[in-house]
Amino acid sequence: RNVGDRIPNVPRGTWAPHVEPSAHDVRTAYVVLEDHRRGNWLPYVYKTDDLGDSWKILSDRGIDGFVHVIREDTVEPNLLFLGTEFGLRVSVDGGNSWMHWTHGVPPAPVRDLRIHPRDHDLVLGTHGRGAFVIDDIRPLRESARDPGLADEPLRVLPMAPAQKYETAEAIGYRSVGHAMMFGENRPYGALINYWVGRESDADAQIEILDSRGESVHSFAGSTEVGVNRVIWDLRRVVGRGSGPELAGIEVLSGTYTVRVSIGDSESTGTVTVLEDPRVDISVQSRIAKFDALEQARSMIADMDEAQRRLEGMIESTDVVLRSLEERPGSEELEEEGEALKGTLQSLLESLFTGPQCQGICGRSRLPANTVRRPMNSLGNSPAAPTGNEQVML
Repeated sequence: RNVGDRIPNVPRGTWAPHVEPSAHDVRTAYVVLEDHRRGNWLPYVYKTDDLGDSWKILSDRGIDGFVHVIREDTVEPNLLFLGTEFGLRVSVDGGNSWMHWTHGVPPAPVRDLRIHPRDHDLVLGTHGRGAFVIDDIRPLRESARDPGLADEPLRVLPMAPAQKYETAEAIGYRSVGHAMMFGENRPYGALINYWVGRESDADAQIEILDSRGESVHSFAGSTEVGVNRVIWDLRRVVGRGSGPELAGIEVLSGTYTVRVSIGDSESTGTVTVLEDPRVDISVQSRIAKFDALEQARSMIADMDEAQRRLEGMIESTDVVLRSLEERPGSEELEEEGEALKGTLQSLLESLFTGPQCQGICGRSRLPANTVRRPMNSLGNSPAAPTGNEQVML
């Protein structure tokens, strides 16, 4: 049956580019109408929950320009997406209000929308600006599911499983200039989502804990009011000396606790890390590799600590020597201080490559450099340590 004449306040002959049946209620549907071909750029978005007998307008606030498409979320019925002539609009209250989504999406015509059933991503097709993917819309679902979220100062939101995968340089062109266009991939690691309910001058402190409650990584995050997202690269922290910077160890698969704190507010959640299913390596081999990397990391941390202590002792000796310059009768003490500083400096240079080494200076056999070699070698493969790597350790 034709129910078009029951939709109120729509000019006769208006085009209907999209009808969206609800995935949650067989009596509910959405319709988008537009009349821009006759110079009418008003938005017309309607909803029925009685098979078209009556219609409620959803476009009376927060929408500029005419609309191309509406999409209801497949999980949370209060979450709606609108593709308009001037970009993407999102509603978390069933269409009663709309916000203009500006995070990485241009104000270009959005002609179609799809929700990925496995990855929970929102995919946008635009007119003239290509396709866009908004990674993991579960935080928006939580906001639509629980209106009380807006009143909370802080809450860690649901997070997608973090999939590990092996990466390599693509075969083919290295530099194509403006001849070819490539979009950005989804960031590698865990997408950590949290809600901030009020402004704060301080950064969010984010800590990742393993199943034993031990901290494996910590870093700062943004505190903008609304949904915030930071990336954990699935790595543990490694030594922080002044030597060559090394990436931390990638954690094993499992469930990790995410703790976010801002001032006196704190919230926790969990994220699951998954192994690359394409890499056929036993759990025992992965654990052996992880333990070997931990051993190498411990060696680097010990060497970094020795470096910090030696540099601190040299700095303290300098402070004492400067204080003796204006004190008469301290010549003998100054000589002893200079001798001590020289000994410490020689020890430092025998262990570490300092700023005096520019370019290739034959210091690769220094202990600080040697102790890092196992980490570099072990990081080349996810398999268990080889015999040579075990000797290096």
